[in-house]
Amino acid sequence: MIVTRAKLIDLARREAETRAASGDVVSAYLVGSVAYGEPLLGGTADVDLVLIHAKAPDVDREMVPLSADIHLDIVHHARERYAQPRGLRVDPWIGPAISGPVFLYDPQHFFEWAQAGARGQFFRADHAVARARSMLQSARTHLPHPLPPQLEADTLLETTLDGANAAASLAGAPAAGRRLLLDLERRAQTLGRPEVSDGLVRLLGIDRCDGREVPSWLGAWARAFDAASPLTTDPRRGPQASRPGTGELPGRHGNLDRRLGCPQRGLNDGRGGLMKTFVAVAGNIGVGKSTLVQLLCSRLAWEPFYEPVGENPYLADFYTDMRAWSFHSQVFFLTRRLRAHRQLIDHPTSAIQDRSVYEDAEIFARNLFLQGQMADRDYQCYWELYQVLTEFLPPPDLVIYLRATTDTLRHRIELRGRGYEQQIQTEYLEQLNSLYQAWIDNFTLCPVLTVPSDDLDYVAHTSHLDLIVTKMREKLEGKEEVVFDPEEVARVNGRDPGSG
Repeated sequence: MIVTRAKLIDLARREAETRAASGDVVSAYLVGSVAYGEPLLGGTADVDLVLIHAKAPDVDREMVPLSADIHLDIVHHARERYAQPRGLRVDPWIGPAISGPVFLYDPQHFFEWAQAGARGQFFRADHAVARARSMLQSARTHLPHPLPPQLEADTLLETTLDGANAAASLAGAPAAGRRLLLDLERRAQTLGRPEVSDGLVRLLGIDRCDGREVPSWLGAWARAFDAASPLTTDPRRGPQASRPGTGELPGRHGNLDRRLGCPQRGLNDGRGGLMKTFVAVAGNIGVGKSTLVQLLCSRLAWEPFYEPVGENPYLADFYTDMRAWSFHSQVFFLTRRLRAHRQLIDHPTSAIQDRSVYEDAEIFARNLFLQGQMADRDYQCYWELYQVLTEFLPPPDLVIYLRATTDTLRHRIELRGRGYEQQIQTEYLEQLNSLYQAWIDNFTLCPVLTVPSDDLDYVAHTSHLDLIVTKMREKLEGKEEVVFDPEEVARVNGRDPGSG
């Protein structure tokens, strides 16, 4: 299973709801890289959760490890801290955070009220300058007076990073250390002051660092990290952080897979454990989705989930008057698909789904609308229903998109010999292909593996299926860039007897 942004947001939401049920949490929101859709850095991430309490909390901050590489970074605020929302416009940290977070829990609409007050005139130039000055003042407070000949390393880092954030906050929200180092150069260029980024590099000594020396530092760094971060059983804070790459961590929260609601069955997770995995296969009519699902499940011993079977009671009316009955028919199909998706999520073992819930709306309902077979009012209602419902559905771990030209689609439709499909027009397949490509280009809920189906015949050639399984495993194990290189496909074709 690959950890996705949607799953981490769902995890944070459940954490907030659990805390609210057993405590005095008034509101909760998510900030930071997960909230803003930024990718994980080196496979690691902090899930930055802010809890607003009715009274002063016992602790200011918790670091709750979910795995060796994923942590919940929970900040606790008292409600009174938000009592004057207009004052938050110049707060260097809360101001930017409250202006664009992910809402998680706000039954009394307190956070909504505070946000509305803070957002007003938030982007005014004088407010941006006030936030930057506050950050600069924070940097100065770290410095002892008078300045000693040498500064302690932590003092130098705190001062340097706060000073860099003072500049960075003029072109966006302040950022934590790693993000700041990666993003400061771009922000400095936006401000027309590239020397700000260059200065940070020199202050931290990065320009004097030989990359070949870094591996020799890791042993000492690991020992220092372990000495500074012992595990604790303090129930207020949970277990402390552990060095990345050392495996799962014990503690009251359990491991990441269990927190994400994933039974430990399925694809190997790369750490010696097995986890449930959910893959959806998407693609146009006749491309070979059902066949690939069958072959993959046979190979991996996973459970296949095919398109829901059941008579659509609106279908006869739909074919009589498409415009009048398209909305009813598509809502029926969407309902069946949503139910199947939910059943698949709750299924105890790894599974592969033939056609996803997203295709009903993104491809087929949209095509009806574009062809004038669904009224604008009906389509807008359907689209809003689809978006609301899918927000509550955990996405798959991976979508495998089978891409093929209409020539390949027509050939495969003819080979399987379904009478009712022989009347499908090439123009219709072309329209669906365009919609599929537009959808997959903008799909961000989970990783996508695009399979060049024109060049791969996994029914006739076992080596083609082997290649797909290999690429699928790479994607599920977290590799970001996984493609079917033309030369690689050609080599696979060359190994098969009788291939051209």
